[in-house]
Parts: sequence; C-alpha cells; structure tokens
Amino acid sequence: MPERVPPSCPGRRVRARAARRRAPAFEGLEGRRVLAAGWPLGAGGAGVGVGDAIAMLPDGSAVVVGRFEGTATVGTTTLSSAGASDIVIARIGADGAVAWAIRAGGAGMDEGLAVSRVGTGSAVILTGSYDTSATFGPITLAAPPGGAKRFFAARVEGDGTGAGATAAGGGGPSHGAAGVALADGSSIVTGGFAETASFGSTLLASAGASDLFVARLSPGGQIVWARLAGVTGNDTCTSLA
Repeated sequence: MPERVPPSCPGRRVRARAARRRAPAFEGLEGRRVLAAGWPLGAGGAGVGVGDAIAMLPDGSAVVVGRFEGTATVGTTTLSSAGASDIVIARIGADGAVAWAIRAGGAGMDEGLAVSRVGTGSAVILTGSYDTSATFGPITLAAPPGGAKRFFAARVEGDGTGAGATAAGGGGPSHGAAGVALADGSSIVTGGFAETASFGSTLLASAGASDLFVARLSPGGQIVWARLAGVTGNDTCTSLA
C-alpha cells in the first residue's frame, strides 16, 4: 500500500491503513432497550421507530422488538402501522442480515417492551401493552374496556410465525415490562397494573395507585399463575434476572 504525507504534517510519513469493518457483537445485550449495536441495521421509514428489547438465540442471531409509527423498513421488508404505533419484531443474523421482520398490533397504541427466548430453541415470548383490539399472528385480542392499556404476551416462532397470544387486565391500565425464560420453556414476566387485573383465573387487586405483578407463562404463552406486590403508592418493576 503506498505511503502518504498528511497535509497538516509536512515531512512526516505515515502508512495508511485500510478500514476494517467490525463484526456485529450481541454479547451482553440481552434485555437492554436497544435495536442493535455496533453496525447499521437500516431500520427506518416515513414514521418514527424505537427499539425496545433484544433476546439472544443459540445460533448467535437475535430477535429484536420495537415500535414504529407510519412505515418502517427493516432490511428489505417494509411494514405499515395499522394505528398510532405498532410493534415490530425482527430476527437479525450474527452477520447483521435481517432474516425476517413482522408487525403486530391494531388501531391504537401498541408497545412491545420485553422479549425472552423460549427454552433452548429459537421461539420467543414478547410482552407489552395495547389499548384497542390487537392482532398477533393468528390471534386477535379483544379491545380493553374503556380503552385502558392492557398487558399482553405473545409467542413468535423462529421463522417469524405468530403462534399464540394472551391478555390480562381489568378496570385500570396494565402493561408488561420485562421477562426471562426458564429451562423448561416457560417464562416469568413482570409489569404493572392499576385497580384490578385478571390473569387467567386469578384476580389481582392493587393496594394503592398501582402495583406490580409477577406471572408465569407456559411455553405457549398462556398464564400459569400470577402474584402481586406493592403498597399504597405507585409500585413498578422494570427488570428480571
């Protein structure tokens, strides 16, 4: 490679180095509120997009979850929001290539705030909130009464196919905030709610303005049990380990 003399340093000879592209690195990113790190994903569009969570898969790829308004282009896939904001789920290979990207939600404000891998496979469970009827793959969740935000959990297979969804909530708003996968393929999720919230056959009643909940989901994303915690003020939980 030829040597060059920088204009600002007459007489000083340096060897130009070819720029090396750093390989994408996902290590240590699971659970963070990021869309990608260290390399350009090429996500965007006519609206506004935000990355919220990421889950690592055994092959070194990752599933990222975010939300967008208007349109968003992820890799070669262009998605259009059905309402105020929709959820985007995408699988990114270890080389940074987008394998697939899908949207979920409805006509209102939809948020996917946490994602966790199911067992040792490539399926994931994502949680968040929605406020009108919302579609996740083949499942459409009914609109919450009064338009309050409602917690949801949905399963997405490794090929991007929606495989099921469930909702929980009641008189006040509820949302999912974090999740962690267990060895048997089930998941523990947490979030917050106000007033009362039904989780399957379990009815929780807030002790104050808002309480936090912890629930266990089956590998298919259905609620196994739910517990609450909190006092008379505002209580929340934002992460699990």
